[in-house]
Amino acid sequence: LDFIKSGKGAIIVPDGYFAYDGNTFGAPFGVTTGNFASSTLTINNPSHPVANGLYGSIVSQQTDPVGVPRSFFSIGPYATSVAVSSGNVVIAAIAENAISPGSGRVVLFSDAGIAAGSALPDNGLLLNAVDYVSVPELPASAMMMGGVFLAISFLYIKRPNERTRRIST
Repeated sequence: LDFIKSGKGAIIVPDGYFAYDGNTFGAPFGVTTGNFASSTLTINNPSHPVANGLYGSIVSQQTDPVGVPRSFFSIGPYATSVAVSSGNVVIAAIAENAISPGSGRVVLFSDAGIAAGSALPDNGLLLNAVDYVSVPELPASAMMMGGVFLAISFLYIKRPNERTRRIST
């Protein structure tokens, strides 16, 4: 939780075979593990960047290629639903600044099988989640502009002093 409050992002992926796994990882965010879900998920928030992002727009997908995944019972006060299965939330996201001022973004998969299904070829859901929680770095052009601004400011401040010295001598 401190990591998230410091402005960094995270993807939380418990293994839902045992409900306490999900409850342990989700507890700091008010998220609790629920019942088993079906093997297909449906995006219920198609405009969310996890569902519709840099790596594609996802409508539905197979979830767990091996077993039956768990869903969330509650997604807590900070999260919004991104995807459901059998009417229950299976992917939730927490926006930046939702937990506290300056906090980072979080994506919660209800089960490792949901994340595994999201990592199948030609499916950008997991990659969209990684992109969503990534802390953007300043582009090189912005850092260069900052350096130029400081150099100009320094010259502007320095120049009047030189002029004053010339006039007084």
